Amino acid sequence: MKYLTISVAAYNVEKWLEKCLSSFVIQEILEDIEVLIVNDGSIDDTAKIAKKYVSKYPNTFVLINKENGGHGSTINTGIKTASGKYFKLVDADDWVTKDGIVDLVKIARDCSVDAIISPYYKFYMNSNDMQLQNILHCTFNDFEKVIQIENIAEKCEFSLPTLTFKTSLLKDNFTEITEKCFFVDIEYDAFYSCRISNALISNIPVYVYRLGNDNQSVALTNMVKRRDQHLVVYNKLLKFYNEVSGNIPEANLHIIEKMINILFTNQVRILLEINDRHQSKEELISFINYTKTNHMNLYNEIIKYGKKEKKETIFLTMFLDKIHFHFYDFIHKLVHSLKKEVS
Repeated sequence: MKYLTISVAAYNVEKWLEKCLSSFVIQEILEDIEVLIVNDGSIDDTAKIAKKYVSKYPNTFVLINKENGGHGSTINTGIKTASGKYFKLVDADDWVTKDGIVDLVKIARDCSVDAIISPYYKFYMNSNDMQLQNILHCTFNDFEKVIQIENIAEKCEFSLPTLTFKTSLLKDNFTEITEKCFFVDIEYDAFYSCRISNALISNIPVYVYRLGNDNQSVALTNMVKRRDQHLVVYNKLLKFYNEVSGNIPEANLHIIEKMINILFTNQVRILLEINDRHQSKEELISFINYTKTNHMNLYNEIIKYGKKEKKETIFLTMFLDKIHFHFYDFIHKLVHSLKKEVS
């Protein structure tokens, strides 16, 4: 029996794939894991590298070749194909720690919770620094214990690097992730985190999240170019929130609210980043007015959460809204000049 399926989203990643796949080659767990390499129509040597691992470890690695459909399509494919007891996503330019993945397999073998939540590292390419991320916004002493979701919904980070779901939970609640679109990780986080009733929190980091690659979708310049796709994901989560409201516990609903908060804040940052001040102002006013008009309850929650967390972007949004975007040219110019000074 495979206790853990790892689904690796792979598109033109010949530069990174070896590092990712080799991190799973640990003799004591090879028979316990299934690594699905979902090749999303790559035109470089991604498939060639993957085949090498399939040939050497045929009971562990599986290559799935498909037409290009974006990250969402690789997630959908991975969930549908998975046969392991638990399921974890790993992007092909990232990797896992040896101690973390061994511990994760052990937990997956022994427990039956809906999700396992693990710390992770951010790896900064420019400096080679590894920074451990605190996934709990509190002091916590209940590691390796089963915790009900209402006790961690407010405190915990539910994101692709931290999450490992029970595969049956994903299959039973399958919700199509948007295809041919960037920024869809948060759809995956939201669609399935809101179905969790309990979880086990590990204190051993598993995932290593690479940052500093200019081709990453999360690079701010790329987010500006693809802001229409970011808006698609924002609207998808708003629609999903309305669909599940009243049908899931309040704690689970709050998890989606937090993710909508993140998307709202990111979209404001993206629109402020547009160089053309007129375009920036027009799109920002349209975005805020749309949210206020159609989702006033969520808008109020976003402002409330932003104030509580002292989010500068939210305070700026409140200020601009209050003065009806007067003097926006001056504020936009100031924001960009401060950005240049920092860089």
